[in-house]
Amino acid sequence: MPDPTAPTDPALTPTPPRRRRLRDDYRQLTPSERRLWRAPLMWGAALAILLVPVLYVAIYLAGVWDPYGRLTDLPVALVNSDAGTTFRGKTYHLGRDLVGELRQDPPVKLIDYPSEQAAQEAVRRGEVYFALTVPPDFSRRAVAGQSREHGELHLYSSPGLSTFASRVGSSVAEDIARTLNGKLGSSRWDIVQTSLADVQRGLRDLGAATRQLRDGAARLENGAGQLAQGATALRRGVASAHAGGEQLTRGAGDLAAGVSRLTNGSQQLGAGLRQLAQAAPSEAQLRPLQQGAAELARGGAALAGGLRQLQGGTAELRGGAARLAQGTGQLQGGADQLAARLPELSRGLGQVQGGAAHLGSGAAELAQGAGTLRDGAAPLAAQLPSLRTGLGQLADGAGRLAAGAQDLAGGL
Repeated sequence: MPDPTAPTDPALTPTPPRRRRLRDDYRQLTPSERRLWRAPLMWGAALAILLVPVLYVAIYLAGVWDPYGRLTDLPVALVNSDAGTTFRGKTYHLGRDLVGELRQDPPVKLIDYPSEQAAQEAVRRGEVYFALTVPPDFSRRAVAGQSREHGELHLYSSPGLSTFASRVGSSVAEDIARTLNGKLGSSRWDIVQTSLADVQRGLRDLGAATRQLRDGAARLENGAGQLAQGATALRRGVASAHAGGEQLTRGAGDLAAGVSRLTNGSQQLGAGLRQLAQAAPSEAQLRPLQQGAAELARGGAALAGGLRQLQGGTAELRGGAARLAQGTGQLQGGADQLAARLPELSRGLGQVQGGAAHLGSGAAELAQGAGTLRDGAAPLAAQLPSLRTGLGQLADGAGRLAAGAQDLAGGL
């Protein structure tokens, strides 16, 4: 390692470079070159050469200095082709709402065009820097909120015409995208709130429907029990109806037979009535019979009085017989003869009593038959069967009366 304190050789020490000056450069010029610099034209050309880069730099800096400060003057084509959509009963026009938001605070100078093709032609002609188009299905895709479908804006620019316009268009598109996201966020939040309200109403309706279903199930269970009971009763009723049907069939047969017999009997009754009407006596023929019946009734009444007197005499006869029996005890001489005749006397008294009883019965029947004959004499034409019956009873009573009179005569 060399000693720093040792003396150095001046020849070996490097010398610093000499400063270059404009005067030294001028001295190196040749005399002819120096004469060129003395001419004013040379100085003007040199100054022009110096000003060209300065002018270029100034123009460039003016173009790129604060490029976003005057975007409001940048012409941009705007096309709204959104057709809107309807979601859960509510209509949405997000394209119109987006254009309204851009109109309130426009980032660029928006120029409306009728169609996307017209806007693209304006970009190619250089009238606008780029074109922003809202497609027809923008609202439908944006409101749906599905992963495969979402709202998209069409941005058309021509990088070959202006690179700067392409960069500015991208920046403006980002601003519009932020505005669009905010608008879509609020719209989708409204949709979410509406959906939540619908879900809440649906839950309430579901609860009510569940209660109704529970009540309906209970009623269905009760109805099933009643249906089973009704089915049993129906089965019994069907059996009873079947038995009743058989009875009804048999009764219908009996009824038919009875109707047939009734018809035959009615025919026979009609024939008999016609014969009876033909055989019935006339009023002139019945008049003597009525008179005879009246006389017979009077005779029956007189006979009844005589019979009552006869009954009284019989009672007196029985009393005399008693007194005679008592007197026989007092008669000593004729006791044997009287004792022999007493049985015959007793038999005769019994016959007298029996004949008197028969006579009273026949007299009562005769009086009853006479009354019946008298009552039925007026409607005799309509009561011929009753008249015949009364006459038969009267004949029987007369026969018994005659028999009783004969018995009484024999007993006496």
